[in-house]
Amino acid sequence: MSVEFRELTEDDRRASDALSHEAFGAPRTDRDPEPRPLPPGRHRVGAFVDGRLVAKLGAAEYTSFWGGAELTTAGIGGVTVAVEHRRGGLLRGLFEVGLAPARENGVAVSTLYPTAPAIYRRLGYEVVTDLITVRVPTSSLATLAVPEPVRLRRATEADLPAVRAVYRAWAVGHNGPLSRTGPAFGATDAEVLAEFSGITLAEVDGVCVGYCSFDRGTGYGPEATVEVSDLVATTGEGYLALLASLGSHASVVGSIDLRTSGSDVVRLLHRTSHWQVVSRNPYMLAVLDIPAALSGRRWLPVEHTLELAVEDEAVHGYRLTLDGLGGGVCEQVPLTFDMPVLTRRGLAARYAGSQSCASLRAAGHLRGDDRQDPWLDALFTGEAHVLDHF
Repeated sequence: MSVEFRELTEDDRRASDALSHEAFGAPRTDRDPEPRPLPPGRHRVGAFVDGRLVAKLGAAEYTSFWGGAELTTAGIGGVTVAVEHRRGGLLRGLFEVGLAPARENGVAVSTLYPTAPAIYRRLGYEVVTDLITVRVPTSSLATLAVPEPVRLRRATEADLPAVRAVYRAWAVGHNGPLSRTGPAFGATDAEVLAEFSGITLAEVDGVCVGYCSFDRGTGYGPEATVEVSDLVATTGEGYLALLASLGSHASVVGSIDLRTSGSDVVRLLHRTSHWQVVSRNPYMLAVLDIPAALSGRRWLPVEHTLELAVEDEAVHGYRLTLDGLGGGVCEQVPLTFDMPVLTRRGLAARYAGSQSCASLRAAGHLRGDDRQDPWLDALFTGEAHVLDHF
């Protein structure tokens, strides 16, 4: 059996689309007269057995926020293996080829949405949060009023820069959100606006303090829903005003389906306990370039030197030096006996702030000297929170 891993070309599109249909139930676009073009900012690699495409993955060029800084990110999606070749060991080769450009270019981290997390854990990925959809009865929002001095209005194309600014101000305070910039997010303002039934702005004295992008769906009555992609604000009044706008649908729509993750501030403002999770997609992180990932993010303004080791095929030592101003420099150094040792999965979980050192030690992803554990817990702060599925 001859196996070849290589970049997919336009000549491979029909076979690639057939695999997507087989794995995810995507439409049979492989039979269309003209195959769909590959979106910008992405590349795809495949595994060929005896010349036939039997597995593939896609990698997108993103940036995302971690520790208050924007880091280069390889977003993996569309991982597919033909039925006859599953559990055949093709995945590792696919990832080696698919992530090779990212590693060569010093991309800091990689993320993906798994359908089966266990197979990606072997490659150093770990679940750090979930993208969920929650259902809230519209009636539970109907009593909310738009607080003074907030005013609501419908967004136009001219408002999209302000919408993006609000999103960025929100995203920089969390671990994980995509920056929504770069070639993979090249839609025009008109195209972005056309994706939704509408985008509602919350403004104070003409300045945008929040927005809600929504899809009205079809029908009316108790079974009807409004699907909310983004509900983002920079002030509590902005959130309350946007929740009140959703509550105004109560006479014709039974529920609001809100896309969110982590501990959404909306739960602090929602007056009832109605918060039903109707779908859940785990989100996984792997740290590709440890010096880039640790040097690139922002840190507590303290002067400190932290030494640790990370175990992959081998164990390597690293030194992180914090300058007291929020910056830090990480470099690879010789391994010493007193370094705490993290697995790659343990590093991903601690980097995202999703698991404490105590939890990682209990699960076998942190071992050795524990004197640095308080620093590892204190420095890797923030909660992972995402809004984009890919």
